[in-house]
Amino acid sequence: MSPPEPTSCDSVLFSVSGYFTDGCWHYDGYDVEMLPIRTAESPVGAVFRLRVLCHHDSAAACPLIIVPYEISHPVGPLPPGPYLLIVDEVDSGQFEVIYDHRQLSFTVGQCGPPPGCVLPGFGPDIGGCNAIVSPGAPGLLYLTLDNPMAVAGAEMVVDGFLQFRDTVCASSVRCGYGLKVTKVEPVGRADDMGLAWTFSEWKLHMMFHPLSDIDAGGLGIIEPGTGAVTRIVIEMAVDSTIWLDSTQVLPDLDFTLTLQPVAFADENAQPIPVCPTTAPITGTVCVRPAQKCDVNGDGRADVVDIVRMIQCIMCNVPEGCCTPDEIARGDCNGDGVLNVTDVVCCIRRILDSRCQWCGGPAAPEDGAERASVALSLEPEWQTRTGFSLPVSMFSASEVAGVELRIAYDPDVLSVQGVDAGEQARGKDAHFSASDGELSIMLVAADGQPLPPCAGELARVSFSLVEDASAERTVVSLLGVAGAGANGTRLEVGSTNSELEIVMPFFPSLASRPNPFLGLTDISLYLDSGRIGSLRVYDTHGRLVSRVFEGPLAAGAHSFEWNGRDDGGREVPSGVYFLKFEGGARSLSRKVVLLRR
Repeated sequence: MSPPEPTSCDSVLFSVSGYFTDGCWHYDGYDVEMLPIRTAESPVGAVFRLRVLCHHDSAAACPLIIVPYEISHPVGPLPPGPYLLIVDEVDSGQFEVIYDHRQLSFTVGQCGPPPGCVLPGFGPDIGGCNAIVSPGAPGLLYLTLDNPMAVAGAEMVVDGFLQFRDTVCASSVRCGYGLKVTKVEPVGRADDMGLAWTFSEWKLHMMFHPLSDIDAGGLGIIEPGTGAVTRIVIEMAVDSTIWLDSTQVLPDLDFTLTLQPVAFADENAQPIPVCPTTAPITGTVCVRPAQKCDVNGDGRADVVDIVRMIQCIMCNVPEGCCTPDEIARGDCNGDGVLNVTDVVCCIRRILDSRCQWCGGPAAPEDGAERASVALSLEPEWQTRTGFSLPVSMFSASEVAGVELRIAYDPDVLSVQGVDAGEQARGKDAHFSASDGELSIMLVAADGQPLPPCAGELARVSFSLVEDASAERTVVSLLGVAGAGANGTRLEVGSTNSELEIVMPFFPSLASRPNPFLGLTDISLYLDSGRIGSLRVYDTHGRLVSRVFEGPLAAGAHSFEWNGRDDGGREVPSGVYFLKFEGGARSLSRKVVLLRR
């Protein structure tokens, strides 16, 4: 079993290997059934029975060879509690004949920290980095806290901020830079807390205290919950005696920070223990060359940089409106000139890349205007296989550009197009869809920003993938970025960021209960009338029972199977398959029969 000591966060995998003693043995596959435990001693958990199906051909001459087999069966996450795995080698023709029997007891532990303790950490992890720092682009490192109780005080140390002055960048030239912490501030649930910090000898020492506003006599706490509580700004410190110029090539460097929890206190000034961990609490800081198209140098390339590029190009004297570094970073095609071709190049470059900033919030500038984006409460179906999904935006100020990242299941949905909505009339909607991620950008390329708005920003057209069998799927917002009329970053939030799409009039086949003891109810939904058959087959594809054959109208139909074959005989416990066939439509569903 993998992992050997799973928690409810892990995906469990059963692995079985064995062999037969001669060449007359044949491996016919396997099945798995689950029997819930219904005792007071074990209220959670189950007995899993995995049967290795085989048969022996005794009529043939049996060569003296070993016939091995291996089975890997993913189970997925399991609730905490005790479990038992039974593995039987059985005759595939007579299930009651058991050749070998083994069993394994295991326990699934609780995921996350045990009650009564706090667990600090780093987050989010974006491509293996908790923070990315580039020349002129500070990195944002977030400290998280998982605390089931209110925290009124906390003291922590982050160690490992290294110097890279002697690291060779290129041509045997030393890089000549180090990293320093320039700002530490409470965020999220810690907003009401006071925070004192020092950075010396490459260590960050910080302390949360409840006196966030001493003059007002306010007392703050970190409310119970999980997530970021601290934002740390990390910048490069350049040694001008070594650093050559802004074009100096930097190597990719990753290094590890260690978080050392010192003390935590509750509202009664009593200590709160730190959850035990089997390894040090670490985070990764990545030093990277300046990102192409990251015009404003904030460590991420997005719609804010596109707006800044347009401002530079539309200026009568670009060199007078934009710095040489901004022009160099915006020169997407590398021809030494910043113009509209670079805007197009950067839009495609940004939209076609995976979203590296969706996992964590960007730090808005002081006094940044706020806006919010939301998915529609429900899709608008135009046809039986196609619908549009409106995306709305509210902003009290002008908006020069918006970028959206939307996730969907590519096995169920395909993107047909994106149109600007009523609030963005006259603006071009650029988009790219690949591997279940849709990126959209609306930019005021004409220099005329969107007025303050409260309405439809864009409309996404989806269609169902042919032969997709899902009855429902989910579309969700991964991230949103926005730029104001002056090119500064908007503080954009999201509401209704996840929408479940239920397929209308979608043919479906289901059974309840499943597993079942003696009788299961079968529901069949058809989008159009047809002549069809509903049958039950075993794992070898042999017909067991004809549940129904004949004409069926469009709509819902109900049937039942009593666990017997066409001759009225009870069939043994095991896995069976319901199969409906009618015209070009075929539906199947696995059911598990249990016998007392």
